Amino acid sequence: MARPWARPAVRRAGALLIAVAIGPFLPLYVRRSMTRSFRAEGGDSVSWDWDLSTLPGFLEDMRYMRPEESKYLYLALNLGLCALLVTLLAVTIATAWRRLAPERPA
Repeated sequence: MARPWARPAVRRAGALLIAVAIGPFLPLYVRRSMTRSFRAEGGDSVSWDWDLSTLPGFLEDMRYMRPEESKYLYLALNLGLCALLVTLLAVTIATAWRRLAPERPA
């Protein structure tokens, strides 16, 4: 009797589910960050940098972004990056699963 997880469609669907569960939580999504430093002699310094975060972390901080920061452009780029990452992760998992599975007798 054939195992249902040995079928390619089931293996690809399982790999996609695993990738969708893992993908958004990898810290690979770009966001703009601000660091404010206070000086001892008075005054302060503000520096803007790029930061890597998880997708939920980016979405939490999105409401604090100013309109001139084009937050919807960053959202579109990060969602596209998430789709690409999930696709690559699913293909990698499915390929590894296929190679690690024992050969079926002919």
